[in-house]
Amino acid sequence: MYFCGCKDIKDMVSFNIFKLIGEFFNLLFTPFKWIRLTVAQEYNGWWTSNIISFFFVFVLICLLTWWVSQAIKFKKQGKEDCA
Repeated sequence: MYFCGCKDIKDMVSFNIFKLIGEFFNLLFTPFKWIRLTVAQEYNGWWTSNIISFFFVFVLICLLTWWVSQAIKFKKQGKEDCA
């Protein structure tokens, strides 16, 4: 049985799983494609395109600050390497 280049049912199932994962990511990134193709072509294109990156950088800075504060707190308590 040759369906989409698959020799047996196991190959066909694995092919369909990877195709499903690919479709999931296509769906996941649809808003970014919309922003890139329609919204970013207008007047404030650069700001619109990069606002998402600015948001992720802000979240990263907040999480890094929290992580360092927790590390300092545990180091003061003498528990930093306890597992």
